[in-house]
Amino acid sequence: FTTLGMFIVVLQTPAYLISVGYSPQAAANAFGLMGLLLPVGMITFGWLGDQIGLRKTVLISYSGTFLGIVAASSLQNIPTTIALILFIFLFGSTLGSRGPAMSTIAAFVFGGPNFGRIFGFITVGMGMGGAIGAWLGGFLVDLTGQYLAGHLIAMGAILCSSAPFIFIREMSAK
Repeated sequence: FTTLGMFIVVLQTPAYLISVGYSPQAAANAFGLMGLLLPVGMITFGWLGDQIGLRKTVLISYSGTFLGIVAASSLQNIPTTIALILFIFLFGSTLGSRGPAMSTIAAFVFGGPNFGRIFGFITVGMGMGGAIGAWLGGFLVDLTGQYLAGHLIAMGAILCSSAPFIFIREMSAK
């Protein structure tokens, strides 16, 4: 669900920003800034995981992603610089933030002789989510002529992704 939600939004970002009134150059700049924030987010959330625990850190990153999508969606009605900055910062900095934490959590929860197989299935699931999200984002724009449906589905996917970290205490590395 995480990669589904992320890829519905990220691959449509430049076209979406152009559709709400930003120039192609501004849309490309925003997209580039999101890419620059990816490693910053990975490092920051990795450090934060060591400070407050991976479970809390993952939930904070999901909250940032969700709020980033909300900010992006608001651009459709009120294209403000503040909403754009919030989208770039919140979504961009959380874009790759969960990957390292997920590997650690998976090793803790599923460690043992079958870990390689289990982690392989997790990785395949992430790839499938990304592929479906990339396709679904474009399909929904073609179907509806707008981006709201994709944003709503992405927000739902992010909520589903965060649910195990809310309800299952074992989803944490010690």
